[in-house]
Amino acid sequence: ISRMTDSIPRPCDIPSTPPPTTDEDRRLQVMNQPPAAHDPYRYVEVRGRVTEIVQGSVAREHIDACAQRYFGRDYDAGQITSERAILRITPDRVLRRGV
Repeated sequence: ISRMTDSIPRPCDIPSTPPPTTDEDRRLQVMNQPPAAHDPYRYVEVRGRVTEIVQGSVAREHIDACAQRYFGRDYDAGQITSERAILRITPDRVLRRGV
């Protein structure tokens, strides 16, 4: 998860997380907890609405950029078995606990 302007992009693959359509409820919650925290009371929670769904090469470049940031290399192409997408979430509420 990273931050883009006033929205938060959430990378996903289409079969495991089908993007909401315009007819469906576009509310979404994302929670992130630092892996080394070992403290259930340290987290960031974002609740908002999906305002844009980005697919194709832009989504692939985003996951590579995230992998470069955290692992120092591109995301392993062999692990990608489906189309990538980015759900851009415009936050309605951000809750921080201990971070």
